Amino acid sequence: GFCLIYFGMSLQTCAGVLMFSDSAAYYENKTGKNATGFIMGLYTFPVQLGLALSTGILNWSLAGIGYT
Repeated sequence: GFCLIYFGMSLQTCAGVLMFSDSAAYYENKTGKNATGFIMGLYTFPVQLGLALSTGILNWSLAGIGYT
């Protein structure tokens, strides 16, 4: 059962990267400009933004309750 679950999770994980790379290839074919680095960088942007916001909120919350 776990093998099937991990296989399904791997398909979902690969689909995101493939969609972003297909978008980069489409943009290059349409405009002639290579924006692969920028477009692939957007793949990890939500994770980085979430880490930045959660770290700030956590620190402000701890400071607000007087944690030292």
